[in-house]
Amino acid sequence: GGDATGAEVSRALLAAVREDKGIEIIEHALAIDALKSASGRVCGVTLHVIGKGSLDGVGRALSRAVVVATGGLGQVYSQTTNPAVSTGDGVALALRAGAEVADVEFIQFHPTVLWRDLANRGQQPLISEAVRGEGAILLNHKGEQFMVGKHPQADLAPRDVVAKEIFNQMQNSGQPHVWLDATKIKDFANRFPTIYAFCKTNGIDPTTEKIPVAPASHYASGGVRVDLNGKSSVAGLYICGESACTGAHGANRLASNSLLEGLVFGARIADALTKELPPQEQPIEDTKTLLLDPKIVLPLQISMSEGAGVMRSESSLRKTMQTLQELSKLTSDQPRIEAWEASNLHLLATAIVKAALERTESRGSHQRSDFPNTSDKWESRVIESIDIDGKWHNKLETVK
Repeated sequence: GGDATGAEVSRALLAAVREDKGIEIIEHALAIDALKSASGRVCGVTLHVIGKGSLDGVGRALSRAVVVATGGLGQVYSQTTNPAVSTGDGVALALRAGAEVADVEFIQFHPTVLWRDLANRGQQPLISEAVRGEGAILLNHKGEQFMVGKHPQADLAPRDVVAKEIFNQMQNSGQPHVWLDATKIKDFANRFPTIYAFCKTNGIDPTTEKIPVAPASHYASGGVRVDLNGKSSVAGLYICGESACTGAHGANRLASNSLLEGLVFGARIADALTKELPPQEQPIEDTKTLLLDPKIVLPLQISMSEGAGVMRSESSLRKTMQTLQELSKLTSDQPRIEAWEASNLHLLATAIVKAALERTESRGSHQRSDFPNTSDKWESRVIESIDIDGKWHNKLETVK
């Protein structure tokens, strides 16, 4: 089916990689930081390999270029459709290497994801719009069908409209979710077998009970800024897929375009590397990343969802930034994968909040209650970077 296209592309690519004897696969490994030569070119990465390497689990992999294709950063938020490994590790690696990121304030939210509880980190089951297309309706905690009168299509309004209104209902009620009533859909179990199965797994019978749903982060339209060949602003570092900001998605990705983007830019990067791959350079002293305690993750996620999620404002963003600053004091001296992931999430959360504060308008998936309109003067891209001393820099680039 059409919803399995990505899985089939993945299967074909993995099969091709396994058949190529010239490719070494290192499994159960986390890429931590880019290695750079004296010329400033990226020439490899440091890796944390579970059960291998030096005593602290860290080793090196040298290369003539590095291509980052680590996916999204959905775990920055308390509810996400992304898997637990989507902690933005590749984007964080690139940022620490000096690369520019752009458009990170544009985070798409899917309006209806099965709500379980705030402490349930990991991929949240998505309740497709097709369920509402078959007659399911959204209700608040008073039992009111709140989308009526908010949009001509009511419950079938576009994702960003529905997500925004669900968020408003949650704010007004103080509840972490709203309800999706699908009890009037005939033959639900056969029409939506996957959704039925994970509802039942979570103790909900959608044929007789309302389903608790909430908006969840779904896709990052921004990422590491690259050119049309996937080259970042740092020599030797290429980025592909959701980790990249090619500009293809603008402020609000169209459905399925991310799959096409990955295929197109993957091929362009491969073509570019065959033409301009220099000899192997040797790395200079490894950079040392300050690690944060994994305990920061849940409060970080909750703060980001509340202050930098579907709806933002200067006050909510500054409150979230204050939380991030407080969490940055909770460091760890244990070089565990969880500590690196926590540190990466904190870095990316900071980048998102800074960019969202900078953009004083509403555009695409960036919605601010204090600046509800789109402004022509903001036809610009917010570009961020970190210098060698850890200081943040940003600039605006007019979109042509």
